[in-house]
Parts: sequence; structure tokens; C-alpha cells
Amino acid sequence: MSSLKRRQFLQFAGSTLATLGLSQHDFFRQADRYGRVLAQDNPRRKLALLVGIEYANDPKVSPLPGCITDLELQWHLLVHRFGFNPKDIYVLADRQPNFLDRPPLPPTRENIFQAFNEYLIRQAKSDDTVVFHFSGHGGLVLDERSKTRLFTVKNRTVDGTILPSDHYSNADPKRVQDIMGRSIFLLTDQLQTDTVSIILDSCHSGAGTRGGNLIYRVAGSRTSEELDRPTDAELQYQEQKLREKNLDELDFAKLREKNAKGIAIGSANYTELAMDQKFDNDRFRAGAFTYLLTRYLWQMPTDESLNQMFDKLRMATAIASVDQVPEYLVNPDRAAKQPIYFVNTQTPWADAVIRKISDNSEIEFWLGGISAFSLEQNSKGSIFSVINVDQQEVAQITQTRRDRLFGYGTLTSGSKDAIKPGALLREVIQGIDPKPVLKLSIDDSLGKDKADAQTALEQLSFVKLVPISQASYVLGRMTLQYQTQSKQQKFPFIPNLNQIGLFTADGLRPVENSFRSEGTIEKIISGLSQNLKSVLAKQILKTITGEDIATQNPKFNIKTEILTLEGKALGGTNIKRFQEKSLVQLQLTNRDRTNLYAAVIAINSDSTLSFLHPSSADASESAALVEQGTSVKTVEVKLLPPAGFVEVLTIASTSPIRKALLALQRVAIDNRLTNGRSAIPTSGDASLNVIGDLLADLDQNTRRSIAVIPSVSGVNKTQFSSSTMIVEVVQAQ
Repeated sequence: MSSLKRRQFLQFAGSTLATLGLSQHDFFRQADRYGRVLAQDNPRRKLALLVGIEYANDPKVSPLPGCITDLELQWHLLVHRFGFNPKDIYVLADRQPNFLDRPPLPPTRENIFQAFNEYLIRQAKSDDTVVFHFSGHGGLVLDERSKTRLFTVKNRTVDGTILPSDHYSNADPKRVQDIMGRSIFLLTDQLQTDTVSIILDSCHSGAGTRGGNLIYRVAGSRTSEELDRPTDAELQYQEQKLREKNLDELDFAKLREKNAKGIAIGSANYTELAMDQKFDNDRFRAGAFTYLLTRYLWQMPTDESLNQMFDKLRMATAIASVDQVPEYLVNPDRAAKQPIYFVNTQTPWADAVIRKISDNSEIEFWLGGISAFSLEQNSKGSIFSVINVDQQEVAQITQTRRDRLFGYGTLTSGSKDAIKPGALLREVIQGIDPKPVLKLSIDDSLGKDKADAQTALEQLSFVKLVPISQASYVLGRMTLQYQTQSKQQKFPFIPNLNQIGLFTADGLRPVENSFRSEGTIEKIISGLSQNLKSVLAKQILKTITGEDIATQNPKFNIKTEILTLEGKALGGTNIKRFQEKSLVQLQLTNRDRTNLYAAVIAINSDSTLSFLHPSSADASESAALVEQGTSVKTVEVKLLPPAGFVEVLTIASTSPIRKALLALQRVAIDNRLTNGRSAIPTSGDASLNVIGDLLADLDQNTRRSIAVIPSVSGVNKTQFSSSTMIVEVVQAQ
């Protein structure tokens, strides 16, 4: 984060991390202290307090159905990847998580304070590590006693809060039982250890509204000019702790500037809203940030520092077009070089972990590392390797069914002794629906055109009409309300009023180049059919590759670089930036032990696919081949259209992908691409045919080596690999 952005991030109370009431001085002044403490590679004990609140029966705020899923995601990750003892993880929740055999205590204000004191403050020693994770609503309250003005609204000092389950139980409607940042600081200050990670999947800006399938984790009533006030109990707790430390308010303000502990991770910055998002056709919900973070950490092949990890997480939000960029605060020279939780991973990367074995030998496993795109297709037919500590396969499990993030299967080969709770799994064969469809919902904004739109869409065999909760995209009209919402969210593309086109179901983001206004609804949908096919082609491609986050965990050692015309490579993990219409080259280097067939595909914001390699009409097998130990450069290409983010996806296979290349060759010939400065653009039928043939190639290659059930297409992950990078195309000056 640049120094300017860091100042902005801290000055506005909308930041998730405002809850902690931290300033940049908290971190910069403690560099030497952190350097000594963080050098400890093996903390003696690892303690965690997980708090999740769904507010299901609370009429005052929006329910958040994903907050307990967040705790489940964190618990399985901490236990099975980072080596936390389950006995050292304490949980407060308003619904029973799947990893507990009895209901937890409710996350009331009193219980949160008591748990922090009993399980963290009294137990953590100086060389221990501590994790506090909160998923729920955030808010703001007046902070009239504060002697610092780090956070103000309408020139009034405020403090960020987290909302316990009984936040509105007080008799005074303007007094809330929120837990203020001042109190959280006082709690963390009592810890003997400095290796503290505070993770907050909540937000403090905007209103508690919905956009499509999204629910935002903020209490809407907290955004009015008449801000709530904290309870007497909250203020008395703070006064008591200040007396114990013999501090007045001025001294306390100085303490907060000098003595912050550990790392604070926020799910969004001050301009954004933290999302409670639906996954798997609305079979479950989770915090968009927590799901992204935990899945990334399951897939991370080697330990990374915080700054390395956050570079890639920010890339991932660009890939997913999510308007929520996670942030963290910590000393950049020392602590940012440490791994998350201040703990190295204890086990190899994985896609899943075995939970239990039933009496009928059915195996239950937790699919915490599977991509969101793959999850929707992954119901049966997928095959998982059981791996040992040396990452060797010792058995195989074939998945027979799935319920949300729980997979169920049977042992099909290998040792029965290897099938035990805690054993790690990697997906080797991905089962995919051979005839995927685009799940689409029709918005009420179409009004009298809605019935005719349904009739027209039902004629498209590749489209399935579903409720918005199960949809990936929505067909609707750009109303004044949607236009205002788009401007508030600062979407890069905002159609004109009354135009009809596609929105994403999550967040109602308009899809570029899909909006039309002329003709009948039937004519508009006829014109949109090519856009719908492009969107479906992109979804199939993302399902095949599983690239919904920038894991950088390819199976093969093939590297893709973008070169300037001077031959300079743009390296690093940060997003690469080019002016629009820039001419560049791609260089593919095969450092693996075998020859590979490779394709590089650019995915634009409107779902148009452009093939950067092979990049000419000679889309033959030899053109796709990158021999072992060699590099291949593409011809010069224009790296893509108007300003915006472009995802560049590299796929590699040990077997030829003949059908896809033949389809690509037909596209090139049809488009008469004879000059060497063009990528091969595909959309509509063309893109659907090429990606459909790619899936057929991979299925055929898979079935040569292993038995796959007839009802799915199989993708052999040992023969196929993918990796991704993000390019930002900016307007020419």
C-alpha cells in the first residue's frame, strides 16, 4: 500500500480496521520490537478465538447467512494446514458450526469479553501466537472521550465497532452494546505476546443494502447523522482499564500510537463494502474475503510473506471483478515479511481434508481448497488422491455426491490405512458436466417485457432460467436506481437509462458490450445470444482451469512473461499495466521435464476471449508446442482493448489439444487474420466451439489413462495445468 493510500485508509472511519483505532505510528515505531519477536519461527502455542454472528432473528439488521461458514473455513484451515490444536481454538457463534459436537456459547458482548480474557489473555505466553477472527456486522459510535481525531464523521469523533449478538438489547434505542475499537485495543494490549493477528470480515461504510445476490456486512442504521452512543458498561470497562494502567485520556491516546500489537487484516478498505456472498448456486454463503483467503492458503504451495500474499489476493479480486479489496496494516519492513498468523504451514498444499468415515465406509471430506468455479460442477465423478507428508499418493477416493463444502466418496484404490481423519486430498480428476448451461435470471425491471423475454430465452438450449439466488447473470433494464447504484460502486461501465442487457448476479455489475435499446425484446435477446455464448464459454474455461484466484500453483514449470518491444520482461507479482493499443510480445519458457502444449488466452471484461498463443492462422499442433528447455515468443500483438482489467490465462497439457486448435484455426481463417499484429478474438459461437472442443480434448486425453464415469467429462489434473496474471489496460495519455 502506498503511503498516500495508507494515510487515506487510516483517516476515514469507514475502514474495517477503524475498529482497532490504529494509526500508522503504531507500526512504524515498533519496527525493532517486531524484528525481535517475529524472528521466532516456532511459537510454543497457537491460540485462536473465532466469533461468527448471523443475526438470523434480529429485526434491526440484515441477516448474514455466511458468517458461520467463515468460522468453519477458518477452523479447518488453522487445524489442518497451520497445525493449531482444536483444543486451543475457542468459538462463539449464534449457530452450531459443523466442527463442533455441541452448540457454542452465544456471541454476546459479555461472552466475547470473557472469552478474550479467559482463552487469550490469561493463556497466551510471550512466545505464543494468537488469532482473533470476527465475522459479522460492523458499525460506528460516537467517541466523545477520545483525545485523538483519527476518525471523524461530520467533524465528530467516532470509533469503529463490531456488533455482538445482543447489540440492541439495551433499553435506550440510541445506546448500543457494540464493542468499540478502544476496547479491542485494551484487550489486545493485555496480551503478553506481540504475534497477534486480528482478522475482521465486516465493514463500517455505506448501508446494509443488497445488490443482486450480495448482502453487505454493515449495520445500515449506523450511517445516519445521528450516530449511536456506546453503553455505560462499555465506557466503564474502558475507564476501569485506564485506572489500572494509571492513564488519563491523553496518555491513552499516546499509548494507542506507540504500542499496537501484531497485524490487523481488513476485508475491505474504507471506500468499499464487505460482502456476504453466495456460492455453489446459493447452496451456501460465506464472507467473500474469508472464502478467498482460506482457499488461497489451502492452495499456497510454499510459505509466503504477508506482502507477497496480499499482492496475489488483490489480483484475485480483479480476476473475480469483486469491488472489495482486502487490506492489512503492519510494519512494512519487518512484520510484512512474516507469514500470515506468524506461523509457517505445517502440511502440504491440498484441495480437501478427510473429516470422518461412516459405518458403511463412506468417506466425508471438507472441500476447502476447491475453486468456486469448479465447485458448482463438482458433484460426482471427481477423483482425489490421498497424499502423505511426502506428498506421495497412497490411495484414491472417487466422489459420489456433495453437499455444500462436504464431499462424499468411496475408496477405489490404495491403502485403507491411509483413510483417516486429517488426511489431505488433491483432486486428480475433475468431473465436469459435459453439457454446461448458463444460469440466467430475468429481473423485474423488464416490466411488461418480462414474459416475452422468458419465452425468447427458453428457446436458447444453452440457457437455463433460474431464480436470482441461483443465477450467474441477470437480464435486466438499466433503471435510475441501478444507474445510481453503479455510480456509487464506481463501476467502469455504466449503460444509458432504459437499455437492456446483462448484469452479474453478484452486485448487479453491468457487463460491457451487452446493452441494447433498439427493437422488440425478442430482437434484443436475439442480438444478446452471442454475448450469452461468450459468457458461457468463459465460465466453462474458468471451470476447467479452476482459476478464480491467483494461486500460482501450476503443475508444470512453464512461465509466461509479457515483453515490451525492447524485450524487457515485466516481472513481479503486482498487476502489469499497459497503455491501450500497446504492442507487446509474450514469451513462454518450458522449464519442465517434458514437452508441453500451451495456449495463452486473454479474457476481457465483456467475456470476449482472445488467443495470444497460438497467435496466427497457423493454430496447429506444432504451433502450440513448447519443447522442454526452450522458450517461444509470440508475434507482436495489441494487448487488448479499451481501459480495464484483462486476465491472461496460460494453460498447458502434456497431450495435444487437437480439436481446440482446429476450431481455433477455423476462427482465424474466417476472420482473415493475415497480419502478425493481432490476437485471435473469439466471441459467441466461435468462443463456445473452441472452449467446448478444449473440454472434449481434455476428456479424451483423460480417458486414455483412467476410468471416468460416463456422465461427466474428466479433466486429468496431472496432465493439465493453468496459471493466471492480471493486466490493467489504461487509457493513453
